[in-house]
Amino acid sequence: MKYAFLNRNFKKLAFEERLIFGAHLATVIFCFFPWISVEPLYEDPYWNSAMAGSGALLGAFIFLLSLCVVLIFADKILEAKRIKIPFNENYLFFVAGVEQLIFLILAWSVLIASVREFENAELRFGLLLCFLVQIVGLVASYLLNQNLHKKNTKDFFQHPDKHPAKKPEEKKEKIGGLFENNLNKDNKK
Repeated sequence: MKYAFLNRNFKKLAFEERLIFGAHLATVIFCFFPWISVEPLYEDPYWNSAMAGSGALLGAFIFLLSLCVVLIFADKILEAKRIKIPFNENYLFFVAGVEQLIFLILAWSVLIASVREFENAELRFGLLLCFLVQIVGLVASYLLNQNLHKKNTKDFFQHPDKHPAKKPEEKKEKIGGLFENNLNKDNKK
């Protein structure tokens, strides 16, 4: 039963919101995959993820930023309503996507610069996959913002006949009131 509740709430999200959620969830997962591998001449080869090595601070920022976006979506899917954002959350998703791309480019440059003295060092698929899914998430957040602006513009220019004005409601007599008749008789005297 719990799965049906989560599935229903996930399907309520717009397609672009699902892509943003998936991109940031994938980024959280790919932070634990290898980002760089190094084969020193006289030591054992090793690899580093986002949380280890010279790019650990940038990796931690990337992980935490994506985790915050995932938690916002988890709050929406679970209908907990514990996270309150005082502005439009779509702008937050767009800014988070841009920041993620900047942090990923910085991590890329730090990792390349830190392994220049090794002959066999290469970037691994974790960093590249993070980069690709963040591009998808950024495009999805841009398209979501454009769709919302388009919807707001259409609503603004909507012909008034499509949405008729509400008629004022007439007061209805309550049935079964014991004291209503006594109040009316007292007011007439």
